[in-house]
Amino acid sequence: MRRQAQNHIRHYLRKDVNGVVELALPVNADKRRAAEETIERVMLGISPLFTGLDKDAFAKEKDSYKPLTSFITAVAEAIKKNSKVASRLLLPYKRTDTAIVNSETSSRVDIALRCGDVKSKPKLFEANFDSSAEDKKQRENADRLYYEDVFALIEVKRHASASDEAGAFEQLVRYTREVYDKQHNRRFAWGLTICGLDLRVCVFGANYILASEKFDLKAESGRRQFVRMLVYWSFCEEHRLGYDPTVRRLKELGCWEIDVPRLEKPGSCSKANARVDTFYSNTVIISADRQFSRLTRCFLAGREKPSSSESVKHIEHQVIIKDAWPEAEMDASNDMRDE
Repeated sequence: MRRQAQNHIRHYLRKDVNGVVELALPVNADKRRAAEETIERVMLGISPLFTGLDKDAFAKEKDSYKPLTSFITAVAEAIKKNSKVASRLLLPYKRTDTAIVNSETSSRVDIALRCGDVKSKPKLFEANFDSSAEDKKQRENADRLYYEDVFALIEVKRHASASDEAGAFEQLVRYTREVYDKQHNRRFAWGLTICGLDLRVCVFGANYILASEKFDLKAESGRRQFVRMLVYWSFCEEHRLGYDPTVRRLKELGCWEIDVPRLEKPGSCSKANARVDTFYSNTVIISADRQFSRLTRCFLAGREKPSSSESVKHIEHQVIIKDAWPEAEMDASNDMRDE
């Protein structure tokens, strides 16, 4: 696994790419304007928010976890206070340097981010914490992270050396592969590396890894880019986060809801001629269990929506769904996605 990650970095990683942060810029003009205004308001109070992250280096890597998670949470609080049109809040899990329950490896993730409800009070996520569990060991086992719930991962290293940065990229590649494997609606993924106090924003696509230039978090310009990234993620459309809007995880039921376009007129791709059928799946027969490729997924699915988590077990499989590109508004002959 480690050697494969190193090969991927050698062949697919492109560092110092301009405009990576802007890939999450909201498409909607009103949200884009609100996001830029929010960045300015957050930056006005940035000094007290950045307490603990103004050092040249930390004695230990883990000493940076609390200042980083506190900063991200404080930015979320500022976004909630200063804007009424944010779509979500990006928040870190309370657990840091932790194993993820359904991981294929024993690796430990430094910091994990999750999308939180913008209406809720910003606070550190406590994963699947069961407050009713009285036994200490039972409570600890309940407070675990799952790749299905993670939006992005942050890999932290103590120093800004080339070897530490290479190690951060390697770990991020391995973890992101598992995000693809467990999140069947993920088209591309985000991640961050923080080496010393040099931040890079990364985007993982089907045939590339784009890493931004280094942002020095000790400098105001670097802190602004960190804030900008968190704000854009909070305001942008869901597809800018890397999710396929036609495949949705119904966590409360424990299944997947999938929209499949059906054309009334063969050869026409206009929305006026398309009809969407919705299916429900509890069985994934092929997952995207790799970092780079077409990321093909196949589901066994039925038409009837389960009424409860118990009825999910009895979904009648009527079709096999192979993932496909979402419906286009252009004529099929002009659709550049056609294989």
